[in-house]
Amino acid sequence: MLTESFEERLKWIDPNHYERSSKLIVVEEAKEDGKATIFCEVNNDVIKMKFEGKTSIQYLNRRNVADAVLFEFITPESVRLHIIECTRTVKMDTWNDKIKPQFEGALLNALAFMGILGVYHFQDVIFYTVYQNDKLSPDTKNSASLRTGIQAKSLSEWLDGKVSILSREDACHIKCELDDNRETIITI
Repeated sequence: MLTESFEERLKWIDPNHYERSSKLIVVEEAKEDGKATIFCEVNNDVIKMKFEGKTSIQYLNRRNVADAVLFEFITPESVRLHIIECTRTVKMDTWNDKIKPQFEGALLNALAFMGILGVYHFQDVIFYTVYQNDKLSPDTKNSASLRTGIQAKSLSEWLDGKVSILSREDACHIKCELDDNRETIITI
């Protein structure tokens, strides 16, 4: 087993691929279909990793990842993961075919990164969908609220704030609606 400290291990990571703060982390998505600015107010030591495109771990089959992964250090050995995906419009197909697979890819990349840092336990994982238009909820026009089967399970996940990603059953899912400037605040 490697005996390097957390700080020594963090030096193994290219500093262009992470940001560290104990006050504010800003997540920005520049692509038009998910353009957003998320201000994450934090109280603990937090590292934001950039797992996009070629910076995701290439040996994993799941290379599509969420827009941000935040590692909130509860103790030096234990983290709470915050995985954030931005999209303009949430519909049944974007939820099932884009957002949830990107949550999976981000979680897998996060677990690999934790191993490099020598952090072998995560206390919890919280998934966030940051959006502008909700076409999935029953109170919206063209909603998918009358669907059955797999779609009913997906709708239930969206409405109930619990999502199943990989073997994480009933993980917390938080919906964050953007304001007119495509901004929102998340308190971590």
